Amino acid sequence: MVGTIVGAALGLGCGGGAGATILVGKVGGEGGTYVAVARQDDRLAAFFCSADPAGEGYPGWFKGTVEEDGAFRVERRGWSLAGAFDDTGVHGLLVEPEGDLSGFAAAAPRDPVAGLYASFHEDCSTGVIVLDPSPATDPQVRGAWWCDDGDEAAVQVVPLLPLTLQGDRLVVEIDLDSGVKQLEVAPLTDVPR
Repeated sequence: MVGTIVGAALGLGCGGGAGATILVGKVGGEGGTYVAVARQDDRLAAFFCSADPAGEGYPGWFKGTVEEDGAFRVERRGWSLAGAFDDTGVHGLLVEPEGDLSGFAAAAPRDPVAGLYASFHEDCSTGVIVLDPSPATDPQVRGAWWCDDGDEAAVQVVPLLPLTLQGDRLVVEIDLDSGVKQLEVAPLTDVPR
């Protein structure tokens, strides 16, 4: 069964003022985990996604506030995230519930397709990070879908290839027990309050 869910709720194009600044990068530099951090005024949203979100622990979206000096610290589900914004982007540490530390850095994307995409539907969320392509590669994509109150574990998001925008949205698929579901994810433009 194929269904379509469009993110038109909290965090997607709502609110006033200037839009969010999106920064994308990798955890540990060369690893398979990607990071996207969104900042809007003093609000912060961060999303991490590994190559296998279903097989590894998964914190979901981090949300919090940024201090005047650019520093932040937020926690979710036993995970913690601390870092700071500077002229080059954002850098910091991700601490897993078991205490494992991983450094991360993220910068402004150069490619128009690169960035952070999201969809929020009822109690379920989708996050997709698209990294800048190198001259020899296509854009790199990691994403996950999960429900905070559901029995489903995080599920890997699979982008439709070749990676193209339909309007401003990416089309992705998730493979659930009930069948394949198609989702449209829009660029995150506003950080939730």
